[in-house]
Amino acid sequence: MNSKMKQQALKSAISLKAKAETLYGLKELNMSEIKTKTVADGLKNMKLNEKKTLFVLPETSDIATRSIRNIDKATYTTSAQLNPYDLMAHKNVLFV
Repeated sequence: MNSKMKQQALKSAISLKAKAETLYGLKELNMSEIKTKTVADGLKNMKLNEKKTLFVLPETSDIATRSIRNIDKATYTTSAQLNPYDLMAHKNVLFV
């Protein structure tokens, strides 16, 4: 699969999520310490804790990744590693 096809597949997957209204965004994820409870409470407030949620981080952050990885039904990736399979495998996508 060439790079143009990969880019088109990614654009299509993002478009499908936007049409289904399961694409969300946060301005920033400010965390000073590793707290899974803080992230879990945020998901619960946004009503995203019941389905699989993918966090798309701008860059790898030790605090964010360690806080997210212990949450059931929540995974994370960076924007550079984002792929169509990850988008379609999760019900909700949260861009940070």
